[in-house]
Amino acid sequence: MTTAVKGEEVAEVLRKVIRGEVPIRLANPALTWNWVWCGNCEFLIGDWRMTFFNDCGELDYTDHVMAPDGRETDYDDFYEAGDGVELLSDEERACLVAIFEAVK
Repeated sequence: MTTAVKGEEVAEVLRKVIRGEVPIRLANPALTWNWVWCGNCEFLIGDWRMTFFNDCGELDYTDHVMAPDGRETDYDDFYEAGDGVELLSDEERACLVAIFEAVK
């Protein structure tokens, strides 16, 4: 049985993005954070694939994650334990949104 990705792992990867330690790009360059506006936006973050829900420009939650080792977790699996985004401070979330907006 494969262990699911934990919210703490997601939060740590996102903090590395904020510190500039991990590259980030769009999984689909046509679907930028600002273009999606309300819906899922998928990023390739280092060797991770992460999909976040953009709620009218606000980072709402992690919808799906695929770890480099093949483990996957969806929003429903994160629900009770935390999805990583909710483990970030308001300042970290704001910083991350600015990064998401700048990724082209």
